Amino acid sequence: MGEWDVLGRLLDKVQSHSTVIGKIWLTVLFIFRIMVLRTSTDKVWGDEQSDFVCNTQQPGCRNVCYDLAFPISHVRFWVLQIIAIAAPKLLYLGHVLHVIHVEKKLKERMQKQGELDQANLFLRRAFKIPKYTKDNGRTSLRGSLLRTYVMHLVAKIVLEVLFLVGQYFLYGFTLEARYVCTSFPCPHKVDCFLSRPTEKSVIIWFMLVAALVSLALSIVELVYLCVRSIKECVARRQDYTVTPVTPPSSKKLPKTQDEVIQNYVNSELELHGRKLRMNGIPGGVQEGGSLSPDTNVGEIHI
Repeated sequence: MGEWDVLGRLLDKVQSHSTVIGKIWLTVLFIFRIMVLRTSTDKVWGDEQSDFVCNTQQPGCRNVCYDLAFPISHVRFWVLQIIAIAAPKLLYLGHVLHVIHVEKKLKERMQKQGELDQANLFLRRAFKIPKYTKDNGRTSLRGSLLRTYVMHLVAKIVLEVLFLVGQYFLYGFTLEARYVCTSFPCPHKVDCFLSRPTEKSVIIWFMLVAALVSLALSIVELVYLCVRSIKECVARRQDYTVTPVTPPSSKKLPKTQDEVIQNYVNSELELHGRKLRMNGIPGGVQEGGSLSPDTNVGEIHI
C-alpha cells in the first residue's frame, strides 16, 4: 500500500490551497475512505473467491457464476473510485504550483530591475503584479485559480455520482448470502453461496455513506464559492458606482419675459457697480450724472 502514501503526500499539499470545506473533504477522504480501505477491506474481501461455493461439480460453472456476481471486486472498484475523484484535485494542484512558480520568477525579475519601488509606478504597471500568492506562501482563490477550482469541484461531483450509479447497477448496495446462477456451462439452476455477506454489506454501506458525505461537501463548497463570488462582484460594483451630481438649486427660475428683463437689468447694475469700485470712483453720483448701483435706491423695476 505504498501507493497510498504517495497519493496522501500529494493531496496533503493541496490542504494549504483549499477552502475550509475542501480541507474537511480531504479529511473525510483520508480517514473514512483510504484508511478503511487499507485496514479492513483486504481482510474482509480476501476470501471472496476462494470461499465462493456452488452446489455443482461442473467444470467452469463456479468461475462463470463468480464473474456474474462480481464483475469487478469491491476493493478494486473503490480503489479506482478514490483515484478518479482525486485526479481533479491533483490537476488543480499542478495549476497552483505552476502559478506559484510563474509569480516567483516575476517577483525576482521585478526585484532585480527595481520595479518594487513605490516611485516607479510606470514600470509597476507595465508588468503584471503578482496577485495569487500571499506573503505566507498560500494562494488566494481568484481569477484563473478560482475558475480551475470550480472546474475541479464540478468534475469531482460528476465522478462521485457516476461511481455511485455504477456501483448500484453492478451489484447493488447489499449482498445476499445466496446467488442463483443459470449461465452456461452450468447444467441447471445453480445456487452459489458468499462468504461473510453481512460483514461485507456493513463495509459497503460505510463506504457508501462516506461517498455521500464527500459528494455533499463538494456541492456545499461549490455553492459557497458561487455565493462568495456574487457578493464580491456586487461589492465591486458598489465601489465603482459614480456619486450622483448635486441636484440644481430649488430657486424658482423666471418664466415670464418681464422677469427675464428684470433679472438682466439687475445683473448689469451689479456688474457696473463692481467696475466703478475697481476704478476708485465712490458710490453715489457717477460722471455724466448717472446714479451708481451703490446708491440707496433699490432695484429698478420695469
